[in-house]
Amino acid sequence: MSRVQLALRVPDLAASVAFYTRLFGTRVRVPRPRAYAGRKTAGGGPRRRRTGRNTVHRLTSPPAAHYPRGNRPLCPDPAGSSTPAGSRRDPTAARGSAMPAKSTATAPSSQGEATRAVVQEFLAARLAGDTERLVALFADEVDWLLAENPVVPWIRPRTTAAECAAQFTELMEGTVPQDARASVDAFLVDGADAVLMGHLSGTVRATGRSFEGPFALRLTVEDGRITRHHLYENSLSIAEACAP
Repeated sequence: MSRVQLALRVPDLAASVAFYTRLFGTRVRVPRPRAYAGRKTAGGGPRRRRTGRNTVHRLTSPPAAHYPRGNRPLCPDPAGSSTPAGSRRDPTAARGSAMPAKSTATAPSSQGEATRAVVQEFLAARLAGDTERLVALFADEVDWLLAENPVVPWIRPRTTAAECAAQFTELMEGTVPQDARASVDAFLVDGADAVLMGHLSGTVRATGRSFEGPFALRLTVEDGRITRHHLYENSLSIAEACAP
C-alpha cells in the first residue's frame, strides 16, 4: 500500500481515482510524494530538502521565525562566541577580538630619541670647542675608557665632567688644528646607548708626524647626561706620531 493510500485512507487507489474521474468529469491527477524535511539520504548523509524536481539543497537550520523569541539555536561565530541564528553580529566585536592588542610600550623609542639628541649636541659642542657646554653634558661621574698611552699627552685617566671636557682642550693643544680630520660613517642608537664609528687623522704639533686610523666611540646617556665614554682608536699610530 502506497503512502498516498495511507494518507487518503482508501484501500483501492485506482478505484477511487476512477470514481472521482466519472463524478467530476475530469481526470484526477495523483500528486507525487515529496521528500519531507528530516528525511535522510540513502548513505546516511546530512538531511536534505527537495525544493524542485531536479534541485536538492542541504537542509539548514529552520528560519528564525519558527522559534520563540530568546530560544533561537546558536550558530558558531568566527570570533569564537555564539550568536542567535538570524540575528546581527557586531562586526567590530570579531575584528576587535582577532586583532592583536596595541603595544603601549613607547618608552624605548622616546629614550632613543633623547639619546640621539644628547649625542648630537655633544658632537656640536666638540666641533665648536665649547668646553662649558661639554662639562654640562657630562655626568658628575663618568665611566671613561681610553687605552693608556704614556707618550700621548692628552690620554690619561678621567672621571669627573671637568676632566672629560678638558680632553678636547688638551687634544687641540697637542695637535695642529688645521690638520685635524674626523668623519662619522655610522651612528647607531639603542635606548640609552649610542655607537659612532668612523675615521680620524691629525698631526702632532711637537713632532710634526701624522696619525690616522678608524675609531669607535660608545656613549651612554642617562637623564640627559653622558655617563659612559669608551673610545677605541689606532693608539699605535698615535704613539708613533708622538714619539720623539
